[in-house]
Amino acid sequence: MPHATIDWLLEEVLDMAAAGLVPAVTLLVGGTLVAGTPVSEMAYFEGVGASLAEALAAHGQAETADGLSEMYREYGRAAEDDRKRRRDRAHTLAERARDDLHEGEALSQETPPEVARVYVLLKDATIHGPGGERFEAPFWRGRLAEVDGWSFGRP
Repeated sequence: MPHATIDWLLEEVLDMAAAGLVPAVTLLVGGTLVAGTPVSEMAYFEGVGASLAEALAAHGQAETADGLSEMYREYGRAAEDDRKRRRDRAHTLAERARDDLHEGEALSQETPPEVARVYVLLKDATIHGPGGERFEAPFWRGRLAEVDGWSFGRP
């Protein structure tokens, strides 16, 4: 399967989520609208872990809940470290590409696959199906390469 082109601007907007600077977005994914607030990898995994731990604790599984919550924090730390490595690699590749440019050439805006973000992470998500159905989710994760279009705000 050929590499899907990823919207570099959306990728930059999602990267700003780590600093908490991003308003809600609406994504078009295969005919379905998904709206929510972009979050960092750490916020996503901590939130999902806390939600799962809360459900387990409510069923008398407090020890399992604590372990699960910590496991998801570790997932978040690993994902944040990976994001930082990808950004460092992207900067290195961009510097090399600039050095190799000939006069009058423009630097490509396409993100190389080896440094591209893979997932969109949203909190307080609303999924609007093609038939008008609507589903609320505390967190949503989808593949960035599957996003057909996007805008700021909610429908």
